[in-house]
This record gives sequence, structure tokens and C-alpha cells, in this order.
Amino acid sequence: MISDSTYHAIWDGLLEVCRIRRYFLLCERKYRRFASVFQIALAFSCVGVLVSLVEIFNFLPANTTSLFAILILVLMALDVIFNPSKVAAQLICVNSMLTELEDEYRELWAEAKGSLIADGEALDRKLQIMQKVSRVCSFVDVSVDDKLNRRSQIEAFQTEEARYAGLEYSATSTAR
Repeated sequence: MISDSTYHAIWDGLLEVCRIRRYFLLCERKYRRFASVFQIALAFSCVGVLVSLVEIFNFLPANTTSLFAILILVLMALDVIFNPSKVAAQLICVNSMLTELEDEYRELWAEAKGSLIADGEALDRKLQIMQKVSRVCSFVDVSVDDKLNRRSQIEAFQTEEARYAGLEYSATSTAR
């Protein structure tokens, strides 16, 4: 049997892992959109250069080619500096590993809920999982976005509360 403090520590840890996974998922979507904007702007600039060179449109100013060429250089430099495609790919891998760790935490939660694990062993496993989460999160360097952080925290709490409230409700309703 585990103590209430251990039980709450495991629940809080589960919520934290869910929040972190959701945060990195939201970051991944943000970086993919960022990469798409770069690609679209670069394609637009290339078309602009080609149209300016061919001079299909006589109404374009004479220096349009150089403006589009400068825009291409700026976009390429920003893409090299920020490399949103690479960061998005790293975040996809991190999310995959975090999903596995979240599942591992759910197993620990189920064992704690069913009193199948001792207090000390539960805390040790919690610590091990959280250390793995820290290592996985260190694979990618993204700045903290407070808006995404709050959103992921709210979503994690609502999802997990609904998931486990639903399980408890269905377990008690079928036992009647």
C-alpha cells in the first residue's frame, strides 16, 4: 500500500509528463508552420526573380530582381540560423520518446492505484521516469513559450482528469 503523499506525487508527475509531451507537440506544430512559411516565402521570391528576369510584366520596377534576390538571401540566412525544419524533426523524435515515457508513467499510476507497488519502489520508479524525461527533453533546444506552456498545462490536466474520472466512473458503475 502506498501513502497519500506518494500517490499524489505520482499523480503530479503524470500530469507533468503529459504537460511536457503536449508542450513539445505544440512546439513541433509551431516549428513546422514556421518552416512552411519560409518555404512559401522562398518559392514566392524565386518566382518573383524569374518574372523580373523574363520581364513578362512591364509594370514591375527595374530593381525588382535585386529586391527579390535580397529577399531570397535573407530568407536563406534565416533558414540556416533558425533551421525550423531540423527543430521540427527533432521535436517529432522527442515526442515519440515522451509518449513511451508517458505510457510508462501510466503503468506506474495503475500499479499505485491498485496498490500493487510499495511506497519506496513507486517513488524510485517515479524518479527514474522523470530522469529519463529530463534527458529526452535535453535533446532539443527550444525557448520557453509561456502561452504554449499554459495551454499544454490546461490541456494535460483536462485530458487526464477526464480520462481517470471516466475510468473510475465506469469501474464503479459496472461494479453495481
